[in-house]
Amino acid sequence: MRKNRTHNPYRRAYAKGTGTIAAREFTAFLLSLLEEKKELSDELFDSRKQKTRKMWEMRRLGYITKENKLTNKGRYAISEEKIWSLTIPRPARWDGKWRMVLFDIPAKKARQRHSFRTRLKELGLVLYQNSVWVYPYPLEKTTRAISDFYMISDCVLFVVAQEINNESQLKRRFQLD
Repeated sequence: MRKNRTHNPYRRAYAKGTGTIAAREFTAFLLSLLEEKKELSDELFDSRKQKTRKMWEMRRLGYITKENKLTNKGRYAISEEKIWSLTIPRPARWDGKWRMVLFDIPAKKARQRHSFRTRLKELGLVLYQNSVWVYPYPLEKTTRAISDFYMISDCVLFVVAQEINNESQLKRRFQLD
């Protein structure tokens, strides 16, 4: 008799996603070396074949030219990796103010909206209401850099509030008690 297991469609995808992230970070690292006009050392790769394959892949994706020079697409990939590595500095003491990010991004920019929301979630912001995210620490500089990158800054607003509904739940969520 077969056991009834709950199907989790994300179980395998998660492992694949981890490998994809590592590959993306490695590609960004290699592109940044090429941007600085540094030679890609053989020590970075397990074998000469792996290096050849990686260079071929970056050419195929349009990140580099046949002369191993960065293309605009390659520069964009480096910029995007920098955006994904941004963090919000956390001061030692909370000043008692809530920071909110509000946005109304048009449907024609759905891709940017999705990436922006994903990035806010990864930074630790909490969805308060549709298109309203809350965080207890200053975040405008980091969030502005992200919205500038996705060219949606004109659709994003920042609010600082002394009080907010459900404040006790948010304090627990951010461990501010």
